[in-house]
Amino acid sequence: MIDEKTVVVATGKNRTFTNLQENPYAMFLIMEPGADIMSWKGVRVYMKMKESATSGRCLI
Repeated sequence: MIDEKTVVVATGKNRTFTNLQENPYAMFLIMEPGADIMSWKGVRVYMKMKESATSGRCLI
């Protein structure tokens, strides 16, 4: 995350990138394992792609 509202995601020219070009909405599931299934922690992050680039300077 480069700020509170911006996430930089790097993918190759693969199915994920093609899907994002057709449908800019994405969801990432971030999980932290616990001792048992009830103690796992997680968050879903819902995003919309604002721009994409296939060349140029890396942001990070």
